[in-house]
Amino acid sequence: MSDIMSVTARVRDYLQVHNPDLLSLLAIGQYFELSEEVMNAASELGRDMTTRRDERGGGFVPEDARLPARPTILWFRELMDNLVLCYEPRSEAGKIHVLVLSTYMPPLVFGGYIPGSVEALINRSDKTHEEHAKITETDRAQTIVLVAAVLATINAPRITKRVVAGTRQSRRAAARKIGANPEQWHRVEWDLTKPKVERGERLGKGWHMPLHYTRGHWRRCEEGRGKAVLLPGKGWHTWVDGYWSGHPSYGIKRALYAPRIGEKGAVRDRHAAFEGSEAAE
Repeated sequence: MSDIMSVTARVRDYLQVHNPDLLSLLAIGQYFELSEEVMNAASELGRDMTTRRDERGGGFVPEDARLPARPTILWFRELMDNLVLCYEPRSEAGKIHVLVLSTYMPPLVFGGYIPGSVEALINRSDKTHEEHAKITETDRAQTIVLVAAVLATINAPRITKRVVAGTRQSRRAAARKIGANPEQWHRVEWDLTKPKVERGERLGKGWHMPLHYTRGHWRRCEEGRGKAVLLPGKGWHTWVDGYWSGHPSYGIKRALYAPRIGEKGAVRDRHAAFEGSEAAE
C-alpha cells in the first residue's frame, strides 16, 4: 500500500530523469497527508465555493486558502502514485500554482488561484502529453477549487500531537531517496475541531533547538494593523508566512503534517463560519 513517503521517493526517481528542475521544490517543501475526513470536509467546502456567486458571476476563493508552507505538497489515498504541488512563483506574487507530480508522466499544470479572488485560473494549454489531454477543463477547475478548499480547511493552528511518521522501513527508504534522517521525520497532527492550541513537545528555546519549519498560520490582530484581513465569523487576522528557525547544529526536524477532524458536526461548524455567522470555532 502506498504512503506519502514511498510515493515521494518514486516521484523523485521519475523527476530525476525527466524533470530535474523540480527536485529542489520536493527538497524544501513541507508535506501534508490528508485523511478521508479532512478531504470530505474540503469537498463540501469546495461545493460551497462553486455555488457561491458575487455580482460578477465568479466563484469565491476564501482568504484562508493560503500556502501553509512554500511550497506545500499534498497527498491523500485517492491520489495513489501522485503528489499535488502548490507553490507561489516569485514572478507572480500572490498567485498559487497547482501541479500534479506523478511517478509515470510529466508534471501536469492545472492552473492556480489567488486567495480572496472570484475565480480559478485554469491552464488550458498543457495538453501535449497523452495523459494530460484526457483531463478536461472542468476537471482542472474542480481540482483547483478542491486544492483551495483543502488549504482553507487545514489552515487551523491547533497542533495536538507529534509522533514519529511512518514505519521504520519507510523512514529508511525516505532517507535513501531524499536525504532525510530516518529518526527525525515526525508526523504533526492537529484536530481542526479543537479551539485550544496544544503545542506538544518543546524543542527548546531560542537557538538551542533543531532547525525546523513553522507552517504559515493566521494570527489575531487589531483592525487596520498591517495587512489585517477580516475573516468571516472570526474577526481580524493577519497571515504569518511559514518560516525556518533553530540551528542545524542541534539537528534537523522534518515534519509530515496530518490534520484531522475529530468531532461530528465539524464540517457544519466550519461552513457556518465560512458563511459569515458568529458561530464560535
